[in-house]
Amino acid sequence: MDKQGNWELFSTAQLGFTPYSITNLQIVSSGKVFGGIDYSLSCTYDPTRPSLFAFDESVGQEITADRPFNTNFIFADRSDHIWCAGGSGYGVYENGNWTWDEETFKETGVFTIAEAPNGDIWLGTGDGVYVMDR
Repeated sequence: MDKQGNWELFSTAQLGFTPYSITNLQIVSSGKVFGGIDYSLSCTYDPTRPSLFAFDESVGQEITADRPFNTNFIFADRSDHIWCAGGSGYGVYENGNWTWDEETFKETGVFTIAEAPNGDIWLGTGDGVYVMDR
C-alpha cells in the first residue's frame, strides 16, 4: 500500500490457484510469503487438497502435505520453519519436507502457535497452552 492507500491485488492469475479461505500469512526471512489454506467450510472440502501456499510476488506455489491435513493457522518461526495448526495436531514444513505430531493433540487440536523470545514454541489447544522447550 502506498501513502495514498492504494492496494495491489494478487489473485488467481498471480498466485497460480484459486484461493478459498486464506487463514493467515507469514513472511520468512527471504521475503517469501506463506499462507494457510482452510477448506473446512467449503462444500468441496477434501483433506488431500493443498494446505499451504508460498508466494514471492511473482510465482505462487501450492504446497500439499504428505498426508491429509487441514490447516487452520500457520506460524513462521525465527528459523523459517512453517508451523501448521490443525484439528488433529500440527505439522512443520521446511524446504519441501514435513514433520508431524498428530498424536499428542489428536483429541484437542492445535489452534494457534507462537514463539517466545527464548525460542520456546507455544501451542494453544482445546485444553490449554503447551510449551515446547527448544
